[in-house]
Amino acid sequence: MADWTEIGAWIAAGAHPTERMRDAIAFRRTYEGALLEFLRPREGTTKDEWDRQPKVTLNVTRPVIDLLSGLYWEQPLREWTDVDTRLAERLTEVYQRLRGPTFVAWDRYTRLHGAALLGVSYRDGRIRLTLLSADVVEVWPVPGQPEEPQYLAILDRDTVQIWSSPEYADGTIREYRRGQDRWELVSQTEVPYRTLPFVAAHNTVPHTSFWTPGLGPSLCPLNWHINQLLTDHAYALSIQHYGQWVAKGIAGAVEIGPGRIVELDEAGEISVLSPSVATEQVMRYVDWLLNQTLASHGVPLSVYRLEQTAARSGVSIVAEQLPLIMERRLRGRLFEAYERRLAWVIAVLLEAHENLPAPQRPDDMSIRLQWLDPQLPVQDSEWVQRKTWELDRGLTSPVDVYMELHPGVTEDEARERLAEIRQDRIELAPLGGTE
Repeated sequence: MADWTEIGAWIAAGAHPTERMRDAIAFRRTYEGALLEFLRPREGTTKDEWDRQPKVTLNVTRPVIDLLSGLYWEQPLREWTDVDTRLAERLTEVYQRLRGPTFVAWDRYTRLHGAALLGVSYRDGRIRLTLLSADVVEVWPVPGQPEEPQYLAILDRDTVQIWSSPEYADGTIREYRRGQDRWELVSQTEVPYRTLPFVAAHNTVPHTSFWTPGLGPSLCPLNWHINQLLTDHAYALSIQHYGQWVAKGIAGAVEIGPGRIVELDEAGEISVLSPSVATEQVMRYVDWLLNQTLASHGVPLSVYRLEQTAARSGVSIVAEQLPLIMERRLRGRLFEAYERRLAWVIAVLLEAHENLPAPQRPDDMSIRLQWLDPQLPVQDSEWVQRKTWELDRGLTSPVDVYMELHPGVTEDEARERLAEIRQDRIELAPLGGTE
């Protein structure tokens, strides 16, 4: 069980980023495109030679993470039930102002690192969200509750903030600043709320550790390996293209070029060596690595490469993207708990600053979520074919189809209208209709 003694020892030792945090930094830098940092020169290469060598990089990590993390491409519809009317209205107003890209990044960095947090704050009468990725946060969870932070550290270049839970610890915020040879405690205040104003999302349900497995440890090293192969291959091609001049029987260097005459004695010889480069084999191996990377992470190859043809039906598009659609829907079920927790934390802050009644616990926060699937541009006949295909496989419901056909209709209204249609079909059956 963590306590201030253990955390104080970590601070006294320098509050250095842990190995997990250092890995998270590398994964984030890869995702953001700083790929040159992970190339390594060949043994014996001087700095000048390495600087002049062509370098080839391909960012596989970002599109894979982005394609899999489509939960917030469209913001979900949120409806609060069984809460105070004033709180429900205020929450609706708050979410209308919150920026969609923050939620998108929350999903993406959760998938990359295994977990990511949103910091919730109240400034100038507004709720604000700040993304805290795994490379700047360390968490000590409550014993037996790996998803619940007991202590939380936020690291910056010259500051460290340690938050302790009001529910499971002493509820303080301690801020340290870097001194000449140690971290110095500069302030200690109480957490102003009855819970920590942070909400964590996890890539999978945590069972033994707060930091669940993300895709970074499997995806980024493959990305680095592919880029090293491409860079080494580019170097070999440059040697093949320009060749290596070789002089025999001649003392000293020989100036060779247009407009120059080189005098050779009988034993002298000048030639060019051009090594053979197995381009086809290298490219085939890189392509195989890329295909395996995509397949192992559930990304259809044609979606990644945007291989589209003009005459494709809506059904073929949906069938091709089915792995992404199913992953997105499973993701929505996982994030329902995190959305409920976020709404509750926001309500707790509104309780403290605007005197609105917040539920006592996160589980008491009733929220109804409707995740919106991105709509594919298809013709009417293709839309009908696609929806029939989805209905047959249980991927959608008649209620969802009705609501898509009639924008603005609520779920209750759709159910009521479908029930009327079904009753009409039963009544008309004796007159020649069909049920």
